[in-house]
Amino acid sequence: MLGVLASFAAARIAPRTTIRRLVQALESPNEDTSMAAYMALVKLGPRYAQTVLNTCDQPSPKVAQVLGDMGDSSVVPYLEEWAQSEDEAIASEARESVAILHEVEESREASAKSEASVTDVTFTLTVEGNIEQIAIAIDEDELDFGDTGIATRNLSPGYHTLSWDAVGRAPAKFKVDHVPSRPASTECCFGEGDTRVEGQRDIEVS
Repeated sequence: MLGVLASFAAARIAPRTTIRRLVQALESPNEDTSMAAYMALVKLGPRYAQTVLNTCDQPSPKVAQVLGDMGDSSVVPYLEEWAQSEDEAIASEARESVAILHEVEESREASAKSEASVTDVTFTLTVEGNIEQIAIAIDEDELDFGDTGIATRNLSPGYHTLSWDAVGRAPAKFKVDHVPSRPASTECCFGEGDTRVEGQRDIEVS
């Protein structure tokens, strides 16, 4: 066990030699030693998956399993070959790891797409008349229009909620324009005396 932990600590210094030791420990009949090696390899992550593959003398169920959990999809072609093995234990673990790595890759692509599609959305606030207090928020986060009357937010595509809460003592109105996707203008008018106006609407960012 201590030898396995020492190998994990040294893996970033001499990766090929120490990872070979971890792969050998992975095949140990001692369950604690094998599990410690498995956890150490998984913790090393995708960067070292190819090294595990290169130091593996022959396919095995445990190596196939750990390659899937290390998260490097570049080993999929090799695992697909292993999935054709006549040894059902190897083939089964290889197929499962291929499925796991495909899910990991799809998740990464979806995350990258989501991050890349964040949209800069500008809201322009126009106030007319005597409004003592006004608060406008999107998705419950209050917008700060500053002195310019313009607030910019980064929003991912989809539906978002624009809400407002305003108090005035004279005829007045405010308007919020949503740019650049489908316009979602909001207008509220106040009557005489103390007036409180609240509301909300959905806006869509495409």
